[in-house]
Amino acid sequence: RTYPQYKPEPFHIKLAETLDRVVSGELKRLMIFAPPQHGKSELSSVRLPAYWLGKRPDDPVIIASYASDLANSKSRQARTIVESDDYPFQGIDTRKDSRAVNLWELASPHRGRLLAVGVGGPITGHGALLGIIDDPVENFQHAQSQTIRDTAWEWYRTTFRTRIWEDGAIIIIMTRWHQDDLAGHLLNDQSEDWTVLRF
Repeated sequence: RTYPQYKPEPFHIKLAETLDRVVSGELKRLMIFAPPQHGKSELSSVRLPAYWLGKRPDDPVIIASYASDLANSKSRQARTIVESDDYPFQGIDTRKDSRAVNLWELASPHRGRLLAVGVGGPITGHGALLGIIDDPVENFQHAQSQTIRDTAWEWYRTTFRTRIWEDGAIIIIMTRWHQDDLAGHLLNDQSEDWTVLRF
């Protein structure tokens, strides 16, 4: 409806069905592994936040990526969907005085908002019921750096995770370039908590 040219393949249908389970509250922890340029971010980091805020307009969202510019780009695209004439959720719009790409809010009476941050950046004063990490590491070369991997893990553990409210959902979308990456840490420590889609 909001992207008439979109042509889903079986991969996208499976992914969308799984994201629906996150919105419904059935899934709380989801990892999505796929190579670059397969459309995983379009569904998970652009369409999903707009859909989530339509279905759950009082439940805030945080989007994070390896760079704040990338997270802001996803946020801007999601905001455009919410503000478009094709947005299917009646009575839901953005606040006219709160439309910054790194933080925008829904208009009253709703309390939902979207915060976009870079991995390693602060999330002071903001919590969420949906947290999305889309590409915590920029590329293969960076993924080989122990320092960059450790930074992502410590940021997740001490900053991002602490901002997801009780009963909130977390989605991690990434290309796996190293077994000791963020996903590797989580699967080593708490694999029973996560549903993994590996394409």
